[in-house]
Amino acid sequence: MIEQGESWRRIAARVEAMTRAAETFLLAQRVLSEDPYGIGLKVFGAQGKLLHKEINQFLDQYRGALPPAAKKPSIISSRAAA
Repeated sequence: MIEQGESWRRIAARVEAMTRAAETFLLAQRVLSEDPYGIGLKVFGAQGKLLHKEINQFLDQYRGALPPAAKKPSIISSRAAA
């Protein structure tokens, strides 16, 4: 089983990669302000859902070892569940 620190580093790396990809996508949108193929929704929407699921799995697995502030539900969690 992967330890807590390694598991979190993997999630953090995915967040960083998505951030960089989104920044690049937004810079491209400055040049061409349309998204005729729906890349934003298809790619970032799908990856965002997977990342959200992975973070929730992490929280479930390590809830007992996390500091109290990390256990509080966030706005993102409550909105994604809706």
